Amino acid sequence: GEEFVLLLPETDLQDAYQVAERLRMCIESSPIETSQGSLYITASLGVATVSTATLSLDELIAQADQAMYAAKQAGRNRVKTFAEIQSRDR
Repeated sequence: GEEFVLLLPETDLQDAYQVAERLRMCIESSPIETSQGSLYITASLGVATVSTATLSLDELIAQADQAMYAAKQAGRNRVKTFAEIQSRDR
């Protein structure tokens, strides 16, 4: 699978989650037509936001990556936030 990062300046966690969920739904509902038929794709997305505990861009990306892997472990084709997995681990 491919990984990419979207930076959403001035976007809080709830709005970033909504953007990720809309993107996930758009990918899921847009099959790619091939010579052998339709190819359906899903996406597992992780969302993280800058906080006073975030020390660098690398750390922010690592947090989003952790959330993405949590989405995959939860069954794929879903969105998870770093805050969500942090509260689960407490």
